[in-house]
Amino acid sequence: MLVQYLLPPGLRGLVVAGLLSALMGSLAGVFNACSTLFTVDLYQKWKPGATQHDLVRTGRIATTVMVFHRFRMDSVIKNAQGLYGYLQAVQGYLAPPIFVVFFLGVFFKRMNAQGALWSMIVGFVLGIFRMLVDTPVTLGLSGLQNGYPHGSLLWIVTTSISNTGAC
Repeated sequence: MLVQYLLPPGLRGLVVAGLLSALMGSLAGVFNACSTLFTVDLYQKWKPGATQHDLVRTGRIATTVMVFHRFRMDSVIKNAQGLYGYLQAVQGYLAPPIFVVFFLGVFFKRMNAQGALWSMIVGFVLGIFRMLVDTPVTLGLSGLQNGYPHGSLLWIVTTSISNTGAC
């Protein structure tokens, strides 16, 4: 609103160009980091003898897949009251196990690596389950505009957790 109504036309164009270039730089950094993580941490472990050409090609394919996945997520982001709301929701699903492992690792002497790993795995699976339960309602799929039917298992999952203040 500030850019649209208070800045003169020439300066408005410069500000928008700056914002777009910052967005492009940020997206390029995210795609590059994700591509590198996939290529180096996964693909190179699966194929230890891969050439540099194979690694670069795999990185490009991973980037392309991420871009198309990002386009598929547009409807989810729009229905979650914007990108910030969506990111907060996803963080709310996946951050609790990270906090628990960190907290118990600092304050509980009996916490070990195997317990931390299983805490992360179980927490991640439960977070993904909750996200899969909430996403159809967020998207407003047919029949779910007002949530799950009262008394159903999925209604209990969404309302019991939401009413406890855990989300």
